Amino acid sequence: MGTVVWVTGLPRAGKTTIGRCVAADARLRGRGIHLDGDSLREILPSHMGFSREERRQLAYFYASLAGVLAKQGKIVVVSTVSLFHDVHKANRALNINYVEILVDAPDGVRRDRDSQGVYRTTRDVMGRDILPEMPFNPDLVLQNGGEASVDQLGNTVVEMLLERGFIRP
Repeated sequence: MGTVVWVTGLPRAGKTTIGRCVAADARLRGRGIHLDGDSLREILPSHMGFSREERRQLAYFYASLAGVLAKQGKIVVVSTVSLFHDVHKANRALNINYVEILVDAPDGVRRDRDSQGVYRTTRDVMGRDILPEMPFNPDLVLQNGGEASVDQLGNTVVEMLLERGFIRP
C-alpha cells in the first residue's frame, strides 16, 4: 500500500515546488509520483473552469486518481489548491496512508511569486474571489515566506514520512 501526500494551500504558496521535492525523494526510493493540479488540468476536458463547484469536482478527481495509484504502492504527492473540507474529509476516509500538508505563505509573498498574473488577471481565484476552507487539522503546516529554502521544507515533509513509516530510509 502506498501513500497519498496532499499538498494544499493558496495559489503561489509554493505547493508545486515543495511537492516536486518530496516526489523526487520518493522516486529515488522507487515509488514516487507527482500530480500537479495545473498540469492535470491540461489533460482534462476544457469545459472544467475555475468556479467553486468545478474546483471541487477536480479535487475529487485528483483524490480518486491518487488513491488508485497509492493502492499500487506509489507515494503519490498531489499539489493542488483544493481547499474544501469535504474533500479533505473524503481523502482521510478513503486513503489509509494519507498525509495532509498545508503550505502557508503571506499574501505579499504569494503576489510577488505571481509571474503568471493569477492575482491580477484571473477571476475565481481561491483566497480572493472564492473563500477557502483551510484544513482543520493538517498533519504538517509549512511556513513558506522565504525563511527556509524549498529544499528544507521538502526535507521536513520527507522526515515526517520517514518517522511515520510511509517511506523507508
